[in-house]
Amino acid sequence: VVMHGLGGWQEQGIVRSMRDAVVAQGYAAVTFDASDGAKAPDAHPRTSTTTGYLEDLEDVVAHIERQSWFTPPLSLAGHSQ
Repeated sequence: VVMHGLGGWQEQGIVRSMRDAVVAQGYAAVTFDASDGAKAPDAHPRTSTTTGYLEDLEDVVAHIERQSWFTPPLSLAGHSQ
């Protein structure tokens, strides 16, 4: 999982670079826009919190773990907070 920081988004240059580096090493990479992130439909600077990002990350990890293609372990790479 490659995650952007507060105010970021999944197609931000640094996040794309991290994702591409992971894929170049032969791993699957999952990126996502946090629900209150900069590019989210409901984006708002006052609702974008670390707690909200953690909740989104928990949802993404749970989704990944249910997928037939998932093989542990799962790693997290992130930018900023």
